[in-house]
Formats: sequence, structure tokens, C-alpha cells
Amino acid sequence: MNPATRIRKLLFLLTGKLFLADPIRNRVYMWAWEHLQKMPEGCFVCDIGSRDSILPSFLAWRGFEVTSVEPDTRFTGAQMANARKWGVSFEICPCDLCSIPSSRNFDCILSIFSLQHAGEGDIESYLHTGKLLRSGGVILTVNEFNSGETKWQRNRDDGDLRIYGTSDEQTRIEKPLLDSGTVIFEKKYASFVKRTGYRDLVFTGDPERADIVFIAGKRRS
Repeated sequence: MNPATRIRKLLFLLTGKLFLADPIRNRVYMWAWEHLQKMPEGCFVCDIGSRDSILPSFLAWRGFEVTSVEPDTRFTGAQMANARKWGVSFEICPCDLCSIPSSRNFDCILSIFSLQHAGEGDIESYLHTGKLLRSGGVILTVNEFNSGETKWQRNRDDGDLRIYGTSDEQTRIEKPLLDSGTVIFEKKYASFVKRTGYRDLVFTGDPERADIVFIAGKRRS
């Protein structure tokens, strides 16, 4: 086992905290883990836009059935390497989220700084995310937010970044989720920033209102 991985596992077992990446992103992952750890072992989790994150390997180590979705094939090798270091296996899908059949169902779908990179396809992506969620499941999503007009960052290696505006949160995130049969359970702005220190990840906009955090889900039928 990779020595760094052994240390990460040991630190988690001793403290219950994640030490997977930089300190800021660890706090965001910890927010997601607060919800995931309440779910039964063996639940199906889909992590959208995994890139080279260790999160899929960590979740597989904790007993979840993980699917890692990352259309940029440059990161496929990194995910495979992470799986070997952690001594786990999980499904790696080097494809666009919307190409995953809606017949697939997940108990939890993570969209941490990912669907905002879908550009003009983000509406369809959120709609499809809701279709992939099974009854009683939950969607955890974090995006950039700006209290003014929508802004974009172009010419990025990882694609255009949508900074959501006040109207976008209704039309580009909430509406497609609601149309897919999900319910918005919780939505946060500045309180999330203050608790996590997430402002250090902000690219544009007012740092006190630079995040939009949704918890959505489907009530059990």
C-alpha cells in the first residue's frame, strides 16, 4: 500500500476527518461525508466530474459501490492509480454524464464543482442527474455563485466555468431538478462559506456570496 494512503487511512480512523486533498477542498468533502456516512454500506454512489480526486477511492474503501464519471480521459489513469493505492475497485466511466442510461439508479449523486463546467448543457445535465437518482436518494451539489449577473471564465483547460446568477439558480439548477422529480431539501449561501472556508476557491464575484449549495432528493414512494 502507498505510504501516503496508509497515513490518510490511519488519520481518518483516528480523527474521523478526511485528508484527501488541499485543506479547503477537504472541508467541502467533509460536508458531503456528513451526509454519506448516514447511508448504509453498499449504497450506490455516483461522483460526477471526479478528475484525479481521491474521493471515489476513499468512498469505495468505506464500503460504497462507487461510479466515477469523468469525460476527460486524461484523468482515467489517475483514477486507476488511486484505486490501486487504496486497494479498492470501482467503476470508472470516461464519458459524459448524459450518456449514462437513465435505467441506472444511484442512492447518492455528488456534483462538487462539476456540473458548472457543463456549459450550456448544464440544464440537461441536472435533469439527467435527477433521472439517475433512485427513490429515497440524495443529490449533493456545490457550485460557484455570484449575486450579480452570470459570469464565465473561458479558455480554461477544464472547460468553461459557469458562475451562476440569481435567475440561473432557478432556471438552470432548481427547475431541471424539480422537473426530474427531485425535491430541494436545503440550499445555502454565505453560511456554508463561513463554515468551510470555501471562499478561497472563489474565482470571481463577492466572496461572501460565492457559493450555491443544494441538497436535493427523491422522497421514498
